[in-house]
Amino acid sequence: MGAYSEAQAALHDGPQVPSPAFLTDQERRRAAEERSALETIDTGPNELGRRVLDWARRNPTDPRVPEALHRIVRATRVGCTTDATGTISRSAFELLHSRYPKSPWAARTPHWFK
Repeated sequence: MGAYSEAQAALHDGPQVPSPAFLTDQERRRAAEERSALETIDTGPNELGRRVLDWARRNPTDPRVPEALHRIVRATRVGCTTDATGTISRSAFELLHSRYPKSPWAARTPHWFK
């Protein structure tokens, strides 16, 4: 994972909110485990983008690929980002336009985002 985005830093470095009193000790432990697991993955657009790119390269004839690539490019515009996000956006854009240039999804994706 690259450097934290501003949003990630605020969540990671911000004040700790106490657990609600109605949670049991077991539920608090489970929540802490889930948070730790989430901190090991990248931002949504990056994590999903890498997975979609891998899947798209392995399944070029799947009719869902063009839409998925479009949605990854869009997610890199509106989601949390890091320094790696532009590379993922550009890769999805280039794959979409090189393999599916006449698809409606390519037409709806005129740009990639840094």
